[in-house]
Amino acid sequence: MRLHAAQSLNMVITYLVYFISLTILSVAVNVSGVALLLFLAIFALEITDIVYLIKAAVMANRGELYRVPRWLCFRMIR
Repeated sequence: MRLHAAQSLNMVITYLVYFISLTILSVAVNVSGVALLLFLAIFALEITDIVYLIKAAVMANRGELYRVPRWLCFRMIR
């Protein structure tokens, strides 16, 4: 379905924006504790992204509509 494809693309673009922002911020910060915290945030973002992608794929396979939360998927492509 087009809705699932657009939502998946939006989710990947949103993830990429978050990932690049956190990576730049963690490289720019030289304090080891803060950089470690930002790297943990990147790891948590990756796990969350994978979990929601699997959940959405299962629902799409069943033929059901599923919306990913807005904080993880900005609606850029409709």
